[in-house]
Amino acid sequence: MSFTQFRSPAIAAGAVALAVGLSACGGSSSSSTPTVAADAVAAVGNTQITQQEFNRQVEIMQTSAKAAGKTLPKPGTTAYHTQVALPAVEVLVGRAQLADIASKLGVSVSRTQIHAALQQAISQQFQGSQARYSAFLKKYGVSEQELVDLAVLPQLERTGIQQKLASQAQVSDSTVKAYYKLHQAQFKSPDTRSTMFLLAGSKNDVTSARAELASGKTWDKVAARYAVAPGAPQTAGSFKASKGQVEANFDTALFSPALKTGQLSQPIVVSKSYASSQLKGKCHPDCFFLIRPTADTVKSTTMSYAQAKDQIRSMLAQQSQSASSAKLQQLTAAETKSTAYRSGYKPPAASASTGGATSGQ
Repeated sequence: MSFTQFRSPAIAAGAVALAVGLSACGGSSSSSTPTVAADAVAAVGNTQITQQEFNRQVEIMQTSAKAAGKTLPKPGTTAYHTQVALPAVEVLVGRAQLADIASKLGVSVSRTQIHAALQQAISQQFQGSQARYSAFLKKYGVSEQELVDLAVLPQLERTGIQQKLASQAQVSDSTVKAYYKLHQAQFKSPDTRSTMFLLAGSKNDVTSARAELASGKTWDKVAARYAVAPGAPQTAGSFKASKGQVEANFDTALFSPALKTGQLSQPIVVSKSYASSQLKGKCHPDCFFLIRPTADTVKSTTMSYAQAKDQIRSMLAQQSQSASSAKLQQLTAAETKSTAYRSGYKPPAASASTGGATSGQ
């Protein structure tokens, strides 16, 4: 917890920067635009930001500026409106919206938490001296309750929001195990088999190619003569095929128990669907494969839970984080609808969305 922001003349924008950052990320109790009361400058859901609160916020800004040896613009000037009035309203609205989003997410802050955070800040920044702490409050013209409202409570709410979102993204062991049991097919590798292959563009070419291979000519030389363009490695060569991931007729022939390792296949006609999508203009009128397996089929295996759990956890965590982000976006939209300003007090659109739910001070 830091009180150093009170040493800046821009206290209204700095003291609760987090709240301002969340000004577009809250969620109110109502999605409809509220009515601003006659004695208020803005409204967030059912919360009215009163003129009295606004005046007090401006006083704090003025006192802070004076303590820093600076002077704020005079009331009635354009500079006063943009540098004092609008930032003051924005801070007050931001605080209300921050409380709103915390409420929407079920985040609450106890008196014990506030007291502990305040005492920790006093210990760290004033070496535990109550006298120095009291002098600080006097210098910047704020009461302890105002300090709590301006700095301590927003920080605790921010921490609570971060922890809430983080907990939503965590994935339990039981969830990971349940996913593995329901989706074991995803962790099963297909059968594989290494093979030589050649793709010829006609019945005559494949017949000639097979005859030359059967007579002992090398695969590369025969493929260079008879394979359709562009040649190796796309239409001739060797590779490890995965069952179900190659052309249908090629797949059936290669993984048939009848085709032994080292045996040259008969011409395998290419399916019409594959020829029309992958080999337009290359088949006269049909294309044919020749294959010679160079190894036996390696049967499929299934990853064990121990092998798959980290992969599953990472995937589910990403999904959970996306869900949390979506929830925050929903609250953002609701917050925009549930905030209204008196004429002349609405901040420019750009400044109303300068932060996020986890932005720092």
